[in-house]
Amino acid sequence: IGKGLNFHFIDNVDPLGITHTLKDIGESLATTLIVTVSKSGGTPEPRIGMEQVRHYLESVGGNWHAQAVAITMKGSKLDQLANDQSWLRRFDLPDWVGGRTSITSSVGLIPAALIGIDIRSFLRGAALMDEATRIPDLSSNPAALMSAAWYLSGNGMGKRDMVVLPYFDKLDVFSRYLQQLVMESLGKKYDRDGKIVHQGLSV
Repeated sequence: IGKGLNFHFIDNVDPLGITHTLKDIGESLATTLIVTVSKSGGTPEPRIGMEQVRHYLESVGGNWHAQAVAITMKGSKLDQLANDQSWLRRFDLPDWVGGRTSITSSVGLIPAALIGIDIRSFLRGAALMDEATRIPDLSSNPAALMSAAWYLSGNGMGKRDMVVLPYFDKLDVFSRYLQQLVMESLGKKYDRDGKIVHQGLSV
């Protein structure tokens, strides 16, 4: 990790958790850059968190319009709000970019750059993984092997759970990322043919 800005994030609408995070930031909140991420701009959770942060920031003398950045689709509700209120900056999130798999888009790259991560190296690594996961031979494709292992261990119905134990403090949030990625983004009721499969794992 580089030597960029300090990074805090709010990943749910728990008012106590949000208040705790904002109090941790303290007086620095008045000069903190606030990045709001919402693909459609209409999802309630990011909006609720944003409004709580905005209220708190303005109560300590911050200037929301000069400190707020939006990452969203062009023309979304959030994009329109940011434009109408003259936020500091808006970054596009193309509609073909999937939610929790958007880490290599503006969603992941902008915060990574702000905290000093070498995003070019990150993208090179992502490109190598992209190549590795396109190999048609199952035994040579790490993603296909993992998927097959999950499928077989859960009897094709997600009947097993996954436990992630981060033994490194900086990986604490990685387990939560995996939880949302595997359970919400990859877990599906229907397969591509519309057949009910209830495929997925509890993490």
